Amino acid sequence: MTIHRKRFLLLAAYALIALPFVAFSAVRVLRSNSNSPLDWMPESMPAKRTYSEFTKQFESGDVVVVSWPGCTIDEPKLDRITRSLRRSRVFHDEHDAWCFDRVVSGREVAESLMAEPVNLPREKVVQRLRGSLIGADGETTCLVIAFNSTGLKRRGELVPYIRAAVTKFADVPAVDVHLAGPVIDGLSVDEASQRTMDTYAAPSAIVTLIVACICLRSIRSALLVFGLSVFCQLITLACVDYAGEPMNALLIVLPPLVQVIMVAGSIHLVNYFKEINTHVSGEEAGRQVLAMAWMPCFMSAATSIIGLASLLVSPMLPIRSFGLYSSIGVLVSVAVSLTFIPGVMSLFNRRARSVSPPMEFANSIPTEGVTSPAWHDEGDFAPHPFWDGLSRIVERWHRPFIAACVIAMIACGLGLPNLKTSIRIETLFGSESRIMTDYRWLEENVGPRVPIEVLVRFDSE
Repeated sequence: MTIHRKRFLLLAAYALIALPFVAFSAVRVLRSNSNSPLDWMPESMPAKRTYSEFTKQFESGDVVVVSWPGCTIDEPKLDRITRSLRRSRVFHDEHDAWCFDRVVSGREVAESLMAEPVNLPREKVVQRLRGSLIGADGETTCLVIAFNSTGLKRRGELVPYIRAAVTKFADVPAVDVHLAGPVIDGLSVDEASQRTMDTYAAPSAIVTLIVACICLRSIRSALLVFGLSVFCQLITLACVDYAGEPMNALLIVLPPLVQVIMVAGSIHLVNYFKEINTHVSGEEAGRQVLAMAWMPCFMSAATSIIGLASLLVSPMLPIRSFGLYSSIGVLVSVAVSLTFIPGVMSLFNRRARSVSPPMEFANSIPTEGVTSPAWHDEGDFAPHPFWDGLSRIVERWHRPFIAACVIAMIACGLGLPNLKTSIRIETLFGSESRIMTDYRWLEENVGPRVPIEVLVRFDSE
């Protein structure tokens, strides 16, 4: 066993030892999905700074607004729901600390204005509260639940409890309970992100594996490339976990991005190795592949990293995080592919294959007898007629192809000034989604749900 083979086996052993720890961190960060459009804005922005000062002086704007058909200021069931939200153990933490800052119902506010010492007539009360706690019909009202920092950490657990309390005490179906507000916005993004990841992760991986099999014409080679791509995904996600950041709506696309980049680069390396291994031993083929491919791979990775790292200038925190960790993922994929593809292929292909070499490899053929290795059970490695013909066409007409690509790039670039960014909740969800349906119902039956805080200051006089 040569010194190079011993070093590679030692490196592979280190990777296997680290795998359980990396996998644990990756799974943990996938469960930490947390999104809040308000928190995406940096504290340096004037509007965010003003809002933060306001919440420190007064109270948080992290509220949930709840209503349903039949929720009126004359409905006594509202009092039972309010008491449950204030007293029930499920709305307190293990130290018996309440998870909310306050719970207010339109019914309670209306009754307090009509009682001593205010004694306003019902018509005046309805007029004052119309559009905020009472709808245009003068009857429909809502509950407003303000979350504190303890409650925000448990919003995924508390919101279903709120819905269950309304369903139980108001005797209405869960589908008729409408919730909105900043807390629901963030939770809806969390759930949509997790649902998307759960739905498309497995099909995406299967498609990637099938494409690798087609491109490599080898199940074993495809499994090698696919396994290494999963390893790169785990390392990248572990970096997110070690940095103490939760997943967000953008970072959920990080694993498939790293996988595609890793598979695309590894396919080239495997094909390079197969071609070179037809003329030289596996160990020599591994060295030649590494010497031939490291510069193109690093140059390609560098351009990708520069493009992804440019996202670090964005003021949006999720975009900056995506730019940072996707750049790390690209760098990891290059390092793993250049290390393990030649190494693993060399272990299973120790001898050259007995086929006639082209002229460029004539000087590197070993003089000893050759046998076909166990890894190559797919037949001789030969170019596909379609791709061979296409490459000849591109080579012959390279100038028109380059011109056409430049023209297409310029044409596509003309639309860049028309791109607009937004984190408003209505731009993140379809019009028929549950959150948008709830918003429409509340705005039609209670009042506008746009959170606008107005701060009025008075001088000493």
